[in-house]
Amino acid sequence: MCGSTFGAVHACAVDRADDLQLAGLFASGSERSKTLARAYGVPLWTGVEHVPRESDAVASIVLRSAALGGHGTELAEKLMDSGWNVLLEQPVRADEIKHLLASATRNKVILHVGNLYLRLPAVAMVTRVAGRMRGRIRSVRISASSQTLLPAAALLRRLVQGGSPRIEHVSTHAGVTTCIGCCSDTGFTLTVHNEQDSVNRDDGLLALLGAEIITDAGVLAMADCSGPALWYPRLEMGRLDAFGLPAGLPGSPHRGLVLSSSPGWSLDDFIRIAWTAAIAEDIRACARASVGSGSDRRELARSIADATWWTLLSREIGLPAQAEREAWRLDAAWFEQVRAIAEPE
Repeated sequence: MCGSTFGAVHACAVDRADDLQLAGLFASGSERSKTLARAYGVPLWTGVEHVPRESDAVASIVLRSAALGGHGTELAEKLMDSGWNVLLEQPVRADEIKHLLASATRNKVILHVGNLYLRLPAVAMVTRVAGRMRGRIRSVRISASSQTLLPAAALLRRLVQGGSPRIEHVSTHAGVTTCIGCCSDTGFTLTVHNEQDSVNRDDGLLALLGAEIITDAGVLAMADCSGPALWYPRLEMGRLDAFGLPAGLPGSPHRGLVLSSSPGWSLDDFIRIAWTAAIAEDIRACARASVGSGSDRRELARSIADATWWTLLSREIGLPAQAEREAWRLDAAWFEQVRAIAEPE
């Protein structure tokens, strides 16, 4: 495991999986990384020269790539030179993936780009259903934040099922950027909460990842990647009863039919349970892959296409603005008032 910030979530994913074992932690040697290594009883390596050469093992790199000013891409190349298969956490640019692919080919190792969001149950279900609706999708709406823009681009690309996006309009109001465009014959709207907390860039996100798929048969709505996902069929009044009111059609699906439920996660449970399960599956996929196989080539081609869309959409949306914590801190008393208003009388 490389990195001890979000890398801690990857380490937890390995620890929770019966079929995976943590070999060691590569980090800068901070107190946080020392504590993490002690907690899992694994060695802490602070230099690439200290990491043992490996084969058939996975180096999960959870450090910022060069795209974000980090050294994750450089480290990935060095570890592949040492025989490690590499899972590099997104976001990473398409040109970086292509450069690393050359290194993976030279060293006969596996390179995968991680994207835990696509493996979350609600997101995976929505993607599967969209695949069966090819040719029937009219428009897609995606909600995300600047931190989840690459997963949003990846999901959008799978839902619109086309080539390259064409942007028609971009507007920003109160820290939210709306991008309207189309891909082939499918329209899309991407709404991004495009501001970050000035101290902790992972705090204060208004959205992780949501989707609404408008088809010729109805609307599939996933408010958040934690679920639920609901189906709203197209209105069909059917026959009228004696009072002139619609009596419905036999066997017609109910509105708000739950296709993927949500247990009502707290954020810590959502990360500890759902995210870690998705990360473990990313690691397993990297470990199972065969060098040069057709499925491996297709996996990397998808990652390159996702990164290309991310770059195109990022240019349109622009850099996130800085927001102060006081501007969005949740007031418990205010929330209780909202709940009281929402309760039926």
